[in-house]
Amino acid sequence: PGAPKVYACGTDDLTVMVDNLKVAAEWILLACDMALAIGRGKARGNAGEGVACISRQVRTDLSNKLLKLCNEHIVRWPVRHFSEGVDASVEALQSVLRLLMDGIAPPPQ
Repeated sequence: PGAPKVYACGTDDLTVMVDNLKVAAEWILLACDMALAIGRGKARGNAGEGVACISRQVRTDLSNKLLKLCNEHIVRWPVRHFSEGVDASVEALQSVLRLLMDGIAPPPQ
């Protein structure tokens, strides 16, 4: 947690991998938090499907966590990947952020 970590030239691979695993765990926790929030919203009888049944306060909290992780993602991406791919992945994450912020259900698949 805190500001995204910027790696100095020569940082060993193990440090980068351990930091990436920590961030991966944060992504998993966010997904679990979202699933729990949807389940709680449905259990309380809130109308809507998906994120639409989550209260505004919880959606705001989840949005803030997602935004923090998106910023981490943008900083970490170039350490292991070509920079071109970051735009597509950020676009996908921003679509989830918009769903949370707007409180609408995703379109059916």
